[in-house]
Amino acid sequence: MTKIVAVLESMWDWRQMTSGAGYREAPRSFRINPQNHSGKRLYRIVGQDADLHVTNACRELCASANHHGTPDAAWLKENLEILMPFDILLVCGKIAQKTYRDTGFVFENMIEMPHPAARMWTLAMIESTAEKVRALVAPLIQALPPPVGFKIGVPCAWCGGPHAITELDGDRLCPQCATAWAQAEAL
Repeated sequence: MTKIVAVLESMWDWRQMTSGAGYREAPRSFRINPQNHSGKRLYRIVGQDADLHVTNACRELCASANHHGTPDAAWLKENLEILMPFDILLVCGKIAQKTYRDTGFVFENMIEMPHPAARMWTLAMIESTAEKVRALVAPLIQALPPPVGFKIGVPCAWCGGPHAITELDGDRLCPQCATAWAQAEAL
């Protein structure tokens, strides 16, 4: 599975849920709620099956989405080092981008993008950013050895991808489509 890290600006303490759990500053990393605005957009970009971890450029917990913490390059660099190894780094928003540059941390598979909660997003921007992620993921998937019973280089009958392929009911399917097929058959 592809591990993706997204760097956002600040964590706001919605309904004191984070501070109520004992945190006095933002956690070093967390799994973003796929139902909140930023989470929904991030998962649309990286895909629902991605191993997505989020960290912030600021360590303070903020009272609301309108409040901002103080960027902390040293803290962000430590967080990225703790999260290593990962495959793709998304740096979201101007504050996070500047703070990332200030860390001196260099990561080849990095994409700068607007903050996922920014109002400027269009469907075309979401798809363009998702395509950049897919372009970085494809070589990683192709470098993996195929699962037992799968062959490389035969296009999938369902998605058309050049993934590792197995045969189910005469169809040649990639692992993702084979799993979906098996789940559908179980219903």
